[in-house]
Amino acid sequence: MSSSPLKTFLIRFRIPLILLAIVLVLLFAFLASPYSPTHLCTLMGCFDSLELSLVVEPPQEYTVKVIDTRSGETRSVTCEPGNFKASYPYSTSNGATCNDGKVTFLGFDPDELNIEIAWQTGDFFTVGQPAYKSFRPNGRNCPPECRQGRLPVDLYQG
Repeated sequence: MSSSPLKTFLIRFRIPLILLAIVLVLLFAFLASPYSPTHLCTLMGCFDSLELSLVVEPPQEYTVKVIDTRSGETRSVTCEPGNFKASYPYSTSNGATCNDGKVTFLGFDPDELNIEIAWQTGDFFTVGQPAYKSFRPNGRNCPPECRQGRLPVDLYQG
């Protein structure tokens, strides 16, 4: 009694065929994964942040104080017009920077806030609601997701 050629082939190459099937299953699972080469995640971190864009900076050193109206959390930084300044720990989520009329607070993303700006010859107070954008620095399906808020501030508004 003779075996069919297909049966002989399957018996003779069963180990290589099993290994090929395993490789194909793993390859399909890898390509369908959100962590495949087409969806590669990096390890960049990010912080939520709030950026106040001053339409005009005060003429001398000034202090910006922001207060989250819901939680009461307060942040402040002292800035010098035209100079970059970082309030450490800048490398952590509680830092702040001043640069070219932009004051940025890291790890701070209130939906509504009180803003107080004081300098030697004046002061300013307002309430604002920043516009936020969410972003993922490591790719669309990769953590973390952070919020970046912006709010223009005009010290000389009517």
